[in-house]
Order: sequence, then C-alpha cells, then structure tokens
Amino acid sequence: MSDIHHREIHHLRGTPRSAIRSVRRTHWQTVKDQKSVIQKLAAPLPRKKALQALRRRALAVRRHTTLLTRATFDWLSNYLRFILRSRHPFPVYAGSAEGNGIFPLESQCCIALAGDWGSGTTNAYKVGDAMRGWEPDYTIHLGDVYYVGSREEFDRYFLPEAAWPRGSRGSFALNGNHEMYSGGYGYFERALPQLGLQYKSKPAGQPASYFCLENEHWRIVSLDTAYYSRTLPFLELFDTYFIRLHRAQLDWLRETVFRDANDLRPVLLLSHHNWYSAFESEYRRLGRELQPYLDKVFLWIWAHEHRFSGYGLSAPAGQGPAVRARCLGHGGMPVELGHHPKRERRLVFSDDRFNADSTREISAVYRKDRLGYCGYAVLLLDGPLLQIEYYDEDNTQLMVEVWENDGSAQPKGSLPVPPERLTKYGEWEELVS
Repeated sequence: MSDIHHREIHHLRGTPRSAIRSVRRTHWQTVKDQKSVIQKLAAPLPRKKALQALRRRALAVRRHTTLLTRATFDWLSNYLRFILRSRHPFPVYAGSAEGNGIFPLESQCCIALAGDWGSGTTNAYKVGDAMRGWEPDYTIHLGDVYYVGSREEFDRYFLPEAAWPRGSRGSFALNGNHEMYSGGYGYFERALPQLGLQYKSKPAGQPASYFCLENEHWRIVSLDTAYYSRTLPFLELFDTYFIRLHRAQLDWLRETVFRDANDLRPVLLLSHHNWYSAFESEYRRLGRELQPYLDKVFLWIWAHEHRFSGYGLSAPAGQGPAVRARCLGHGGMPVELGHHPKRERRLVFSDDRFNADSTREISAVYRKDRLGYCGYAVLLLDGPLLQIEYYDEDNTQLMVEVWENDGSAQPKGSLPVPPERLTKYGEWEELVS
C-alpha cells in the first residue's frame, strides 16, 4: 500500500456518471493493452511470407474475438455483481460508541479541501503535494474515487501514504457517486477505518459518511449526498430525482446538529453533489430537504462538476433561502474547457484558463480537447475569522475570501484577493454580499 499508481488523463476523459459505464471503464484499459499486443501479431509481413501473415492474422482475429468476449463477460459479471449486491449499510451515530458525529475543532487550525481527487492523474498528485505543503491540521476529500470506488481503487489511488494528504490531527472523506457504483464497500469498509481523527499517531477511523467539525465560532457540516447514487440501469439517467439524504442523516441534522434554534454559529456546508448549477444537472431535492437550515448556511462548498466556480446568493426557482456556493470539483480531474453557462444562477466566476501541459498530454488521443487546471482550497480558522484561499495545481493563488463572525448566522465577508485571473460573469462583491 506504500506505492501510488498513475493514470493518464485521457483514460478519465468524459468519465461517465453512470454505474454501468463506469464499471466498463475499469476493464477497458486492460482490454486496450492486450489489444496492442494482438495488433502487433497481426502486423503485415513481407509479400513472400503472405501465407504466414494470413495465418497470423487469422490467429490475431481469433484471439481478439476471445479477448473481447472475455472482457465483455468480465464487465457484465462485475456490473451485475455491483448492481445486484445491496448497498453497504448506512452507518449512523445514534446509540453508537463513536459519539454523536460532532467533533471539536481548535480555535486556530488549517483545513485543506479538494473534490473529485481520486483519479490517479499527475494533476491529482500535484494537488496533493501542494496541499501537503501547508502541513494542514485536517484534510477533507469531497468525494469520488474513480471509476467505481472499489477496494482496489482506494488502495491504488487514495489510501497510500504518498497519495491523499493526511492532516496532522485528522483526515475525512465524503462519499461520492462513483464510490457507490460498487455499493460503497470500498469507501465504507476500506477507506473510513483508515481516516478520522488522529489518536496516538494513528487514525481512529471515521465512524460515518457525515460529520460536523465545530468550535465556539464556526461549524463545518459535512453531508453524504451520494448514498443513493447507484440505481437500476437507465434509471440512473434520472439521478437528479434519486439523489437525496438518508433518513438517518436528516434525523441527525434535526435532533443533533440543529437541535438548538438559538445557536447562531455560521455554518459552512460541505457535500459532494451540488444543489444548483449554471452548467450541469441540479440536485434540487437536496435543497428541499435542507430548507429548514439554509438560513444558517453562509457558504456551501460542493464538488461533482469538474470545475472551479463561484456563485452569489442563489437558489433554484421556487426554493430558498438562497445560499452562496463554490464548486471545487477539480481536485484530480482537469476542467474541460468550452462549456458555457446554460442557466441563470448568479454565477460570478469560473476558471476557464488554458492548461498547455494537460492539453498536450491528452492531445495524442483527443486532438480538439482543451483542458484547464486542477486545484484545491485551504480554510484558515483564527477565532472569529475564517479565511478561505483557493489555489490551482501549480500553487498559484486564485482567490482569497475572509469571513468574520459578528454574532449572527451570516458573517461579514470580504475579498482581499478577488479572482481576477478567472473568467468573470458577475460582480466580485456578489461572492460575499
């Protein structure tokens, strides 16, 4: 488990949000590698050896057919194994020895965040090294280990010591839709026991896929929005309806986290899925379920979309209260450029910068594609002040926002470093007003 593994960017291009296609991706590279050997066997020979060439080509065709048949069978059997197997049971805090899911947070600390990081790309490891350079007290992954979050994929691309950066006091990971494509067993049984708070220099284990970190000034509520991601074939096309919070998680929010209506500490909400978007699908059911608490949320950071973007106070039509948001889904999957906003959601900025190195890496396979940057964020807590800094994979600072707890649920915000390197769609002040 000490060695990390790499994937080429083009292997993950257009990674599908579909269990059946993601399972297929787990086998495709093996098939591709074996096909290259077969193609060499079938290479044309000099004319005088035409008979031998014909025989070799016939052998290659037979082997190719056998390979594809076997690969298709492997893919189908694995898909059926994943889809027919029940989801991993949903862990709960109620009545457990692990407490109530609320963990104390120091008044001064550093927390590093990244989403969709578990890709195994060079970009992901650059982001991980940059995060590690902060020597953070805590790290939080916003979900997605590709392609299906199996035990093997966690062992290769997330859990090795040189892979996902660990915080000196603890590391946490949220559930993502790709983890659930294999039933969540890799995430719940392999990853969570190796995460959580540090205890005697070892991780004590993350008890559940949702948790709250808090001190006297701030609350960081982190939710599992992905548990119901996997469903029957074709029904996954309607995932915007199926994505919802587990009933036990809603009970936890009501009975534990927001039990005291007079608690006005500002809430930073973390999740994998987005409530709204100017670019892609919206998971509006999440907003309806969280509606009683949104007036206490001053900022919602999510992932899922492979981009870095920021929104002012916004909400889908007919829903509310409005919430500011940042999309941080570019931890290990470079932004695919060329996508334009398709709906009005008070989008303020998006990172549309051209990354020549990543584009060059993918150009041999996808000549017309243009890629952007990966990146991460750092939360710096200092009493009533919370500073959030955003960086790309080259550790270029893109934006800094500062929030000051003034005793209300909606703290005062300012932008000492506006995101002027990024594409502007609205006024910078909307990010904090």
